[in-house]
Amino acid sequence: MVVPRPYPIIANVAGVAAGVYHYNARDHSLELLVELPDGQSGALATKFMCGQTYFGSAHVSIIITARFSRNHWKYRRHQKAYASILVDAAHLSQTLYLVSGDLGLGAFVTAAINSREIDEYLGLDGIDEGAVLVVGFGKRARERSALEPKFSRYVPGETRI
Repeated sequence: MVVPRPYPIIANVAGVAAGVYHYNARDHSLELLVELPDGQSGALATKFMCGQTYFGSAHVSIIITARFSRNHWKYRRHQKAYASILVDAAHLSQTLYLVSGDLGLGAFVTAAINSREIDEYLGLDGIDEGAVLVVGFGKRARERSALEPKFSRYVPGETRI
């Protein structure tokens, strides 16, 4: 598995400055790249997600990037090199959904993103490293959206409709 690189966009999180961060896996820490005034984090996230305001309003949006050259080295001359990056990103987004659900938070994933703008903003070239997905989470809205799926815990032997 080629580990994706996450860049969180944080808005309205107590104790954390609003802005764009990089997650440093080695130190298990967030590195502030750009601090943003109130309201601008959501606007930036919405812009990066093609105007999807319902996703842009999340407390945390995480840009998932891939380092393509690492994966293409591993799957040298194989047609599935790029597809395996998307599979890894999908596994990561599924884990986010599971953890968020367990914590009572809402979550999302979208591939409808402005990759070129994101890459330029983060200083990525889009060839060696580039954005592939945006995932996010936050407190659920007071009213449930008609688009939101209803999840419940699995109980062995229980019949579901």
